Amino acid sequence: MKSKTNHETIYNYDRKIFLIHKNAQRNISKENFELFESYDKTMVREALSKALRVKHLQTIITLSKMLNKNWIDTGRDDIDGLVYKIMDIYSDEKGQESHSSYDMKKILRIFFRWFKTGNRLREEGKLDPYEIQGIKLKTVKDRLVREDLITPEDREAILDACGENLRDRAIIDVHDDAGTRPGETLSVRIKDVKIDEYGYKKTTRILKNKGIKNYVFLEITPYYIIFKNKVTSCFSTFMAGKKTQKKPIVKKAEKKKTVKTKPKSTKAKTTKTVKSKKNKVEFSDDMGIVIVDDDITIDQEKVNEERRAYLEEARSQEAFD
Repeated sequence: MKSKTNHETIYNYDRKIFLIHKNAQRNISKENFELFESYDKTMVREALSKALRVKHLQTIITLSKMLNKNWIDTGRDDIDGLVYKIMDIYSDEKGQESHSSYDMKKILRIFFRWFKTGNRLREEGKLDPYEIQGIKLKTVKDRLVREDLITPEDREAILDACGENLRDRAIIDVHDDAGTRPGETLSVRIKDVKIDEYGYKKTTRILKNKGIKNYVFLEITPYYIIFKNKVTSCFSTFMAGKKTQKKPIVKKAEKKKTVKTKPKSTKAKTTKTVKSKKNKVEFSDDMGIVIVDDDITIDQEKVNEERRAYLEEARSQEAFD
């Protein structure tokens, strides 16, 4: 059986796609649903990711409900009216392009191009179908400024709310210190994090660019060490206990064998009985049990002292280099 990856375990895309198909069957016309299923099969043939399929399928359902007619009967005026509704509902407070309006218009253009020409992407040297030639996409400006981020005091308050839950502290710390996306934080594994001369470093493979992206952890290093040791110890205890619970190997006792001797002249028949061997019980090697203290308390002063010493050492090495 094929094992599930981290992304499948976290997001469960297969179930999402199944529920999206059920939703489409209930909420759009039969003709549009057949087109919907055909488009999904095209995305599968083109080896598009499940996450992208979810995005496109959800958007197509929304667009079909906003259109309120079959795609086969859609003309230029219908598409223009649909774009007007998208901007009216999904644009920002100033009426300008937002990420939502941009994505919806982009998927509308791709889907309708596929519907008319059979290709999701525009062929070189050819124009798009007349109905979607009026769709214009504008780059969305990133308006996020430093003041929109949480302050160090907010971060400490969130960590304090986690109490002694090391898992929650690790998720928040990694997400804040490395600036990762939620999916990257949730999918991180122990083996993804390696130590270098500056601190712990998480290595992430970026499929789009086919390269390696590194995130360096500095402030969270003391907490990460505690979390890693806790996880490793618990895993060792679990595996040791699992191995010691193996059933003993018992060899079945051999049956008694009676050997008849050939009759000799006038002597009576004699029988020779072979004694059965004693049952042998072989136990697996004693793997031992690692005892772990579950009541781990964090000495905040000691952690801060280690953090300061670590950062000073990192800065001195960086200056030396």
